Amino acid sequence: MAQCIEYLTNSSPLPSDYCCAEVKSLNQMAHTTPNRRQLCECLKSLVKANDGFINIELVGTLPTICDVSVPYPTSLNTNCD
Repeated sequence: MAQCIEYLTNSSPLPSDYCCAEVKSLNQMAHTTPNRRQLCECLKSLVKANDGFINIELVGTLPTICDVSVPYPTSLNTNCD
């Protein structure tokens, strides 16, 4: 998610094309239940580790803005199991 840091920290009004490419790539990697769980836990850990630095509300906007269909909720409250 390094390509998305400027957007997620309110330094850019929109995510870059590189950020959206990264979001799409991560979504493609999550094609099995174990992979989705692992990605979910990884993203939650990343956001929690950067609490106060990353705008949590913006994380949930990435799939829509980047035109990525995510069949599960994107929030810190998501149960990764």
